[in-house]
Amino acid sequence: MNLRREVQRWVDEAIISPAQAEVILARSGNRGGGRWLLIYAAIGSVLCLAGVTLLIASNWQQIPALVKFGGLLALLTGGSIFAIEAQARGGHRAGWECGYLVAAVCPLLGLALISQIFHLDGAMSGLMAAWFGAIAILPFASRSVAAFVVWIVAGYAWLGFWLGEVSWLDHFREAAFIYMGVGAGLAAASQLWMRVNAKPQRTVGEFAGVATFAVMGWLAGFDLKAWVPYWAALFLVALGWIWLSLERERPHQLNVGFVLVGLLILSTFLRLAGTMADTGMLFITGGVALLVTVWVLHWLRRLLLNRRS
Repeated sequence: MNLRREVQRWVDEAIISPAQAEVILARSGNRGGGRWLLIYAAIGSVLCLAGVTLLIASNWQQIPALVKFGGLLALLTGGSIFAIEAQARGGHRAGWECGYLVAAVCPLLGLALISQIFHLDGAMSGLMAAWFGAIAILPFASRSVAAFVVWIVAGYAWLGFWLGEVSWLDHFREAAFIYMGVGAGLAAASQLWMRVNAKPQRTVGEFAGVATFAVMGWLAGFDLKAWVPYWAALFLVALGWIWLSLERERPHQLNVGFVLVGLLILSTFLRLAGTMADTGMLFITGGVALLVTVWVLHWLRRLLLNRRS
């Protein structure tokens, strides 16, 4: 929901006064207003961790094992203490989210460090599973969105490596269907966050699950002989999801539905036009179709959102 547009609607309907509207917007801006700050802070934290990892890797032989363990432990402890203290003292969310991000990533570095020092061999899925389990409690104990995102990434990585190692998996579509099921489960399970009034976590988990379902569902069609009825069914699912997103006032989910509709339309066009002899004409018509589709979907999205408001 766009708060500024909603507050303006309240003013137009004489529910609140313009002065009250300004107070609501000002207080909302002081508490939040940091979505991009959170994103850039998370990117900065990831870059710092990557830089530390590369520095250690480039001087791996010269650094004693005790120093490696000590440095990683200090980074993990420092990040955790900073996050806990900043959260307890009411600091800006971007700060303590970065601390929890460090605390969620460091166990992976520690596990990799242990396996290299002691020359332990094993499947990558085992390493990812250990990472996934090691930080399982962190997102729920800290209520950190960053830790929750890292936990989701760890779970997806674990599943991906495991699917790559099993012998019974013969086709990509099977892996895609498994990811679709996991995505649907993640989106459904994320609704439980609302029991503790954790809307950001619900939004992130729901978005990740729905996006996984949509992307993997679309990609699975390329590995199916009966791709036309499959994509047609997925197209109807996307339309239903757009309607559901409008009913529940979740524009971020509305975007996923429109992206899936656009991908299905363009992919169907390109596959049906794949028998054309003139490749240049195919590219021209494909480009025109892309531009028209993007414009129509953008216009339709704005029209639906304006009607809802």
